[in-house]
Amino acid sequence: LSLTFDSSSQGCADSDSAPATITIKGSAKITGGTGKYAGASGTLIVKGTFDINSKGIVNSSESTSFTLDLSGNIATK
Repeated sequence: LSLTFDSSSQGCADSDSAPATITIKGSAKITGGTGKYAGASGTLIVKGTFDINSKGIVNSSESTSFTLDLSGNIATK
């Protein structure tokens, strides 16, 4: 599926410094796809979270789980 996120969609942190949980919410418009989703359309509700654990150390990296739930209807051709 190809998606375009609505400009009112947002990601908000529960703290102004790490560690913090980022909550994502909004909507996405389905603009097409490939295979059985070619020509698909519809709108999906988006909800998700991920955590930032590092304290902003330069050149550091971290690995974290990213959860994103999409719900809605998909119209196919």
